[in-house]
Amino acid sequence: MSKKLALSFCSALTISSIFGQATVAQEIPADQVAAILQACAQIAEVTPGDDLVKSIQETYSDEQTRDDFNSVGAFLTRMPPPDRGAALKLFDCLSKNLLQSSGVATSPQTAQPQTPVTTYNVCSGEYESRCQPHDVYLYCYTDVRAWANARCSSSVITRMNTKGGNKCGYSMDRIICTGPK
Repeated sequence: MSKKLALSFCSALTISSIFGQATVAQEIPADQVAAILQACAQIAEVTPGDDLVKSIQETYSDEQTRDDFNSVGAFLTRMPPPDRGAALKLFDCLSKNLLQSSGVATSPQTAQPQTPVTTYNVCSGEYESRCQPHDVYLYCYTDVRAWANARCSSSVITRMNTKGGNKCGYSMDRIICTGPK
């Protein structure tokens, strides 16, 4: 599927649901979910792995977890940690098209405003100059979760890597911050 065709597909789904053609809340068949996922992946220029595809399909197919497509934080916690970056790139497209197409949100007036999402790459260690490229520096033993809680309504923290050295070693964490304070 070309990127232009994928865009047209997603736009058609969104437009049809905005004008009320999809007003009854019902689950989209698995093959259509797969097509929407494929189109969104092309638009976001992401190649989702098998684990990510399975997690997205399971989250959508379970009526109790389908609402997680309304909250980027809830959605990301259901995705495999190594795939959360790709899942974040897919979230807006998936949430708009899966929820609107199934009739969960049928007009712009009932759609929830998107919560801002910010990603921070946080390096912790004794000397900032010894860190890999980062957005935030924290001194040794600073609680990364406490730092994120003070700045985000909700967050997902993924440890990217660690290395030994100096007083406390160095770690790199990626924080996906929903609703920055």
